Amino acid sequence: MNETLNFQGTVLSNLKDFNNFTIFFLQAYRIFVIFISTDMLKIYYLRISDFQHLSEDELFPLVGEDTVRKVTGYKNPGVRRTKLLGEGMIRRLLFRLWGLHKEDYLIRIGEHGKPLVESRFTVWYNLSHSGDYIVAAFSHLEVGIDIEQKRKARMEVARRFFHPAEIQCLQNLAGDAQDELFFRYWSVKESFLKYTGSGLSSPLSGFEVRFDGHRPRIFQSENLRNLSISACPVDPAYKCFVCAETTEEPGIFPFLVRISSCRMNNRCYSLPSV
Repeated sequence: MNETLNFQGTVLSNLKDFNNFTIFFLQAYRIFVIFISTDMLKIYYLRISDFQHLSEDELFPLVGEDTVRKVTGYKNPGVRRTKLLGEGMIRRLLFRLWGLHKEDYLIRIGEHGKPLVESRFTVWYNLSHSGDYIVAAFSHLEVGIDIEQKRKARMEVARRFFHPAEIQCLQNLAGDAQDELFFRYWSVKESFLKYTGSGLSSPLSGFEVRFDGHRPRIFQSENLRNLSISACPVDPAYKCFVCAETTEEPGIFPFLVRISSCRMNNRCYSLPSV
């Protein structure tokens, strides 16, 4: 009898060791793949309306304590929800893609709002939202992303802020074609400024966007910037572009919803996860 129990205990112990080794191996393999994939560029998006069934209290465990304190000071509930979902998506994806828990990294925000993840390796990400969508870009190199819901072109804005060559191109069009080009210009310009980290502190007229090839190109003082700018077809009613140093085509994925449970302050919440 004792021999049987000892044998069962040995088997269970070995299985536990095997499971621990398997988890360690898979985690190590994931990190190895990330390190050799230096051109990795991933885009994730979510629809805010898909999360309307979750209260703000249910979203709090997704984010850091600093964000909770900051968000509770906003009067607009739509702004609060967007902030919570945006950071929640970032933190969930940092765990899924890099295996990073909240305590494993620090998110630093630059002077003009450009974020950087400091951990055992560097991760660049960028976030944007418009209308019903939030989009996030992840890379090992600097990256910027912008999404814009298409509406009527605001030519008074273009004449005030766009490059003269862009204004001329817009004035040559009318109706839907003009609307389409206006928001293509706007999204590319925003993604570039977010890539540089200067934000709207730099003039939109200080560089020109050209759509005369396979991809948009950016010129400053007639000099071509060596960057990759790609369209992200999230929704036909939106324009979305990502600007990065990588030469790889971005992978574009929905932020899928799965209900799981979490405990915070002795209360249970239902949380979205990937």
